[in-house]
Amino acid sequence: MCGSTHSTRLWMAKGYEWSRCNVCHGLQVTHLPTPETLDDLYNKNYYEGYKEDYDMSRYVDYIGQRSFIQSNLKRRVTWARKHLALAAGATWLDVGCAAGFLLDVVREQGFSPYGLDYSDFGPAYAQNELHMPNVRQGTIDSPPADFPNAFDVVSYIDVLEHIPCPRDILQKSIDLVAPGGYLIGETFDPNCWFAQKMGAAWHAIDPPNHLNILSLNAIDDLMTSRGLTHVASASFPRTISLPSIATKLYQPIAPSLYRSPLRNVGIPLWFNDVVIWLYRKS
Repeated sequence: MCGSTHSTRLWMAKGYEWSRCNVCHGLQVTHLPTPETLDDLYNKNYYEGYKEDYDMSRYVDYIGQRSFIQSNLKRRVTWARKHLALAAGATWLDVGCAAGFLLDVVREQGFSPYGLDYSDFGPAYAQNELHMPNVRQGTIDSPPADFPNAFDVVSYIDVLEHIPCPRDILQKSIDLVAPGGYLIGETFDPNCWFAQKMGAAWHAIDPPNHLNILSLNAIDDLMTSRGLTHVASASFPRTISLPSIATKLYQPIAPSLYRSPLRNVGIPLWFNDVVIWLYRKS
C-alpha cells in the first residue's frame, strides 16, 4: 500500500503465504492468486453460495442475511451523514456494492445512488428487486458511459482487502471524487491489539477472499499526499447471524442453522479491529 518493496514473511494461512511490509506494516498475500482464480471466486455463486455443499469460502445466503447486513450499514451511514456537508440529491458511488444494500440505505437519506460490482449477481438483484438502475456490473477502470464524471461520495465498505492492487484503485477513486466531496472506506486494522494477538488465526486472514490488509497509516499518507483531509474515523460492532458465526467456528452445524428459525438470531460482535474512515477532497 505504501509502495515499499521490503517485507518480512510471516506464516502460511489457508494455503497462502503472508508477509508484513517493513515500512507501513500492512499485511499481504506474498503471491497473488491468478486472475482465473479470482474470476471463479467472484462469479454469481459468491453471493448465492453452494447451498448443497455449504462452501464456506463464499456467502451461503447473502440475500437471506439482508436484515443483518443493512442494520450494520445503517450505523455506518448514520455516522458518516453527520460529517458530510452535502446538499440533498448528492451522488454516492459505492464500489464493490454487492446487491446494493448500502445504496438502499443512502437512497433513504436523500442521496442519488450509483454502484459497481465485479460480480453480475449483485447488480442484477439491485436493479430488479431494489429498483436501482444505476447499479451495474463493472469496475472503476471502465465505469459506464452514462455515469457522472465525478461523485460527491465514493465508498469502499469491506472491499479494499479483496483487491489485488488497492493503492491503484484508491488513486483512481480519488480522481472520481468531486471537489469538496468525500471518500469513505472501512478496512481492517492490521496493527490493532486483536490482530497482533491472533496472528494467522485472525478472521481477516481469509485468502483468496482477502489479499491485502491495509495499514491505516499508509492510507492516510496516500490521502494527504493527494490533497484530501482526514475528517473522522470510528469503529462499530456488527450484528452477525448465528449461522454465519457457525461457518467460522464449527462448520458442521451451519447447514442446520441456516434451515432453522435460528437463522434470524444475531449476536453483536466488536473486536475493535475494523475502522471506518472518512476523507474530504479540498
